[in-house]
Amino acid sequence: MDNLIVFDSMTEALRARDLLRGRGISSRLVRTPAKLRHGSCGYSLAVKGDYARAWEFLRKNGASLSDVNEP
Repeated sequence: MDNLIVFDSMTEALRARDLLRGRGISSRLVRTPAKLRHGSCGYSLAVKGDYARAWEFLRKNGASLSDVNEP
């Protein structure tokens, strides 16, 4: 199972995906499960591997993160 990084907007999720891609970190855009949306637009990045490294990299690069969901 992939770990999810939840975003407040689809634009932020796409921006983050591109940032991770440039860093060689694999992720894909997915719909956020309803129970995790918390008023967000409903898009997340599913991250394979070291999601904590991905999250920290995004945070340091100004991404607007909503949540991290571990399996």
